[in-house]
Amino acid sequence: MTVYRIDKESRHNFLTGEGARLNGGRWNSSGMAMVYTSLNRATTYMEALVNWTLPSLPKKRVIVQIEIPETIVISDLTESLPMNWNIYPYIPFTQTCGDNWLKRCSHLCLKVPSAAVADEWNILINPAHSQFKQINVIDVKPAQFSKRLVKNP
Repeated sequence: MTVYRIDKESRHNFLTGEGARLNGGRWNSSGMAMVYTSLNRATTYMEALVNWTLPSLPKKRVIVQIEIPETIVISDLTESLPMNWNIYPYIPFTQTCGDNWLKRCSHLCLKVPSAAVADEWNILINPAHSQFKQINVIDVKPAQFSKRLVKNP
């Protein structure tokens, strides 16, 4: 399975989960490392854009292509989500679900729906899992954001 994430160009290891550990996110609390990825490039861009304030486009970002072996079993959380799982600010339920999944360490990856793009999917990766070393970065390219995303007043 191929997944994608957008990251800072200056970061040399794109799979630490450090940003999520420091800041928390929809699926994890601060202090819990998690790598957020998406199943396609377009969702990856949308997931990144909804987390940025855009007076100007982000600079020095890359899109990272990651390969997860087909033999990896992926857990799926979508069955147990409440109706308001995708509101902002995040509800504690989603962070608790993600934190509990990380602590159990039973699966390397967790499939969750995208809050940014309906009917699309994200794959969360647990960097503490024993199978983590099976994941490989296979390509890194400059992220290209259209200037049309930011309108001059």
